[in-house]
Amino acid sequence: MQIAIRNPKDLLMGLLYFLVGGAGLLFGRDYAIGTAANMGPGFFPFYLSCLLLIFAVVSWARGFLLAGEPVGPIAWKAIALIAGTVIAFGFLLERAGLAIAMPLLLVTAAMASDRFRLDWRTGLGVVAFTALCAALFTYGLGLPIPVLGSWFG
Repeated sequence: MQIAIRNPKDLLMGLLYFLVGGAGLLFGRDYAIGTAANMGPGFFPFYLSCLLLIFAVVSWARGFLLAGEPVGPIAWKAIALIAGTVIAFGFLLERAGLAIAMPLLLVTAAMASDRFRLDWRTGLGVVAFTALCAALFTYGLGLPIPVLGSWFG
């Protein structure tokens, strides 16, 4: 019996889910999971990793059972922009604060799309989303995320 790959996109996506989910389980293995009522530091990473592994199995099944399109060209620009944006956000959050890091994250990650246009609606959305994040995470939940970072005093 010969097994045929009918949907290579789903098969590759399943591989990505498997790698990320497996890495999450591997790197989070020393954290206490806890319970739903008393979550430990490993609770969210463990269950998210398990969910990704379930997605991997479903994607692999789809790759062998359902017909699909072949894999197209890889969007290296989009991958580089999004990865660079996440790294820059992590670097800037403590130093520049949420008010600088979040708009940079939103605009730079959106530039990965060919449909992105910088106009007044984009600016309004970025300002509104940044204000919502500051209100929710810093003031609402009391997380120690600086609105303006150490570079501003």
